[in-house]
Amino acid sequence: MKTGSHVEESVPWLDEHPGYRLARHGRRIHAYMIDFALFTPFFWGGTIFSIDLLIPYLSVDLNPVWLEGLYFLLVRFLSGAIAATPITLLMALMLARTGQTPGKRLTGIRVVRMRDPQERLGIVRAFVRQMFGLALGFWWFQRLQSKDRRSMQDTIVGTIVVEVDQKSIRLSRASVRSKSSSVSRNKPGTR
Repeated sequence: MKTGSHVEESVPWLDEHPGYRLARHGRRIHAYMIDFALFTPFFWGGTIFSIDLLIPYLSVDLNPVWLEGLYFLLVRFLSGAIAATPITLLMALMLARTGQTPGKRLTGIRVVRMRDPQERLGIVRAFVRQMFGLALGFWWFQRLQSKDRRSMQDTIVGTIVVEVDQKSIRLSRASVRSKSSSVSRNKPGTR
């Protein structure tokens, strides 16, 4: 099926779930770059802050000089891990709730479960996906060359990234709001 400027190959998941389109490489990379640009200042700020916290507790007098370099790398790694944890949790919460990070939202893509695209990801699945993405770094881009365009973390947790029709998102949000407001109007003790 030809859609816009790219050709969608026959992917069994798309045949089973009509109405969905796989997210294009450019959109996924663009979303990654937006998220990277948004969260990198917080990561480096957290790294610097956590190094300031770690140094007094980890001060050691190392005597061969090469151990000092190794020790410095260990402190940097620990401080980076400390700084990355809240960012990873925040992004996992966003994915669990909406299937989108800020970058994915701006580029019009969403992470959905392969088994049931209407079902939310869940916090555990979203967190594991983010942790694998963090651990794999840029290597996961290589996996996007597969027929179904799933990254390694998508394969591990059973998700797929699809393009989102922005109009349908607005309509679904409006219907959720109207349902919640009608429920609150029907509850005893509310006006």
